[in-house]
Amino acid sequence: MPILFQFREKSLLLWLVEFQEDKSRFSIHKLMRYTVDLMEEHPDATVVPTVLFTDRIQWKTSVKRRLESRVADQLFVYFEYIHCKLFDFNARGFYTVNNPVVKILLPKMNYDPSERNKVIRQAYTGLFQVAALPLFEKYAVFIDVYAEVRPEEQRRLSQELIQHEDTAMLAEYLQDMGRKQGRKEGHKEGGYKTMVAMIRNAKKQGIPVEVIAQIAQVNVDSVEKILNNEQIDIPLFLLDENTK
Repeated sequence: MPILFQFREKSLLLWLVEFQEDKSRFSIHKLMRYTVDLMEEHPDATVVPTVLFTDRIQWKTSVKRRLESRVADQLFVYFEYIHCKLFDFNARGFYTVNNPVVKILLPKMNYDPSERNKVIRQAYTGLFQVAALPLFEKYAVFIDVYAEVRPEEQRRLSQELIQHEDTAMLAEYLQDMGRKQGRKEGHKEGGYKTMVAMIRNAKKQGIPVEVIAQIAQVNVDSVEKILNNEQIDIPLFLLDENTK
């Protein structure tokens, strides 16, 4: 995510931020190549490569933080980046920071399991206070994903928030979000059952598996798994309860 800034003095700053969930997939060499490409594309900009590691685990070994190539006292190549691991920061230390990005990333920081509910509440309420409603609706999804918020947690949180006047509107939104999620899950479950029934009935009628797969718009392997009573993942657009 490259961000280009231009100031009154016409100096430029290109901030390159990489979000990395899995440190094993990080490559400092790829980051260096990307940085150099941006330097070539924006020769007047100061490029600041930054990597934000968001996995909530303790590391036994860190990632490579710098590259250099030298012979004796001659340095030919040197590269490093700003390294930031969110899990190294305590979430409670950022409750009062009025920055929407910080609020979204709170669930990725370090906290005791007993503080989970408070961290999620701080993320929701903090984002709700500093962002306009359209942006809140857009970015609250990231909180759900990062914190892996469960439906029962949303319901419990909304019940807590509705008791306070300043967060009642937020509680109503969370309740509505929970209802939408419930309808989505119900629609998915109903559509899945409909498709399974259709595939099994078609098999009973002697229709070849290859033909059933074409009708159901899935591969032959998926059809065979369903016939063997195995659970499979089916794309949402196929899970229409009106499927014939």
